[in-house]
Amino acid sequence: MKYQKIVVANWKANPPTLIEARKLFAAVKKAAGSFRGALVVCPPAPFLADLALSYRGSRIRFGAQDVFYEKGGSFTGEYSADMLRSIKAQYVILGHSERRRLGETNEDINKKIAAALAAGLTPILAVGEKGRDAEGNYFQTIEEQLKKGLSGISDSSLPKIIIAYEPVWAIGKRAEDAMKPNDVQEMAIFIRKTLAQKYPRNAVDKVAILYGGSAEPENVAGILTDGGVSGFLVGHVSLEPARFKEMLSVISDL
Repeated sequence: MKYQKIVVANWKANPPTLIEARKLFAAVKKAAGSFRGALVVCPPAPFLADLALSYRGSRIRFGAQDVFYEKGGSFTGEYSADMLRSIKAQYVILGHSERRRLGETNEDINKKIAAALAAGLTPILAVGEKGRDAEGNYFQTIEEQLKKGLSGISDSSLPKIIIAYEPVWAIGKRAEDAMKPNDVQEMAIFIRKTLAQKYPRNAVDKVAILYGGSAEPENVAGILTDGGVSGFLVGHVSLEPARFKEMLSVISDL
């Protein structure tokens, strides 16, 4: 199945000020001008409303980096999926390794996915192993993250979820440290096989899989062509306008 190309820019806790965020987004808008695919920008929560509500174009979509699973109430510091929808967010990254490292569990992620779907947001479920071993035990980690994260999710809801595979050991490095296309393809196949244990084939086939972890302009062509994925979850390169534009150009030409 041929999927729409998807690039998700995860700014993480960057940049430090709203003025700089606006400047960075202005550069992203220029880079997106000729991009053929879906481009999702996920700025830090304090900047999301300002950027999303002021944007008048249609080429860029907005996402959040997290959400709470309750609709509202006495939860200081949290924000709901409905709040995100009210400021024109359409996507939300859930289960990122940096959130898991802070104590977020598969059960927490599962509740957040359900809340996001109920509000009409598209969850981007991030899965990935901390390291690799010769026995292949890391496959069990991915399987557990998928099965527990998607517990109770219906057949009809599955295609509304994007899976982002991010091997933790490859995040934040350079192109040469990223996985090779055939290894990415192996994991993409494994992800679909794991989903097929619970969901019908026609639903599994509609799920878009992204790769993250040292995705650079130099390696995205090979991964997109031979890796069995339809796009990328991009971290540090999304903060470098010139290189991000180069990356989008490479992806558009494929």
